[in-house]
Amino acid sequence: MDALQMGYFEYDEWIKGMKKMGTDTLDKLKQKLPELENYLLDPVFFKNLYKYAYNFARIDNQKYIDLEVAIGLWNILLNEENCPIINSFIEFLHIKQTVKVINKDQWSNFLEFSHNIPSDLNTYDEAGAWPVLFDEYILYLKEYQQHI
Repeated sequence: MDALQMGYFEYDEWIKGMKKMGTDTLDKLKQKLPELENYLLDPVFFKNLYKYAYNFARIDNQKYIDLEVAIGLWNILLNEENCPIINSFIEFLHIKQTVKVINKDQWSNFLEFSHNIPSDLNTYDEAGAWPVLFDEYILYLKEYQQHI
């Protein structure tokens, strides 16, 4: 769409985006949806979309996005199939309450991190190069498991 601001589409941006996709009617847009959904199954495309979402959500070149914006984007982009830990990570962020923003490092590394957490949390390498927030999440999970 080439929109300049998240959540807002100027009329010209909308028309340009629709023409680019070859969808000049609502029916053509509906017919195009399955094709667009298939793009999300391509890991390379999805990773690029995920990176793009962070930059698109930033306001005035901030080096972070607000936590609620990040959670909103995660809820749109991720689910239990493509990110098994998404729900527990968001729960952790709500419980922690000191996290107010997500920086680019945290956002960029989250997908890889979510796919590399060992099922046995005792083998998690706390000396790894993950952002500190992820180490805190692992501690949260370990404490949660002890109370079950």
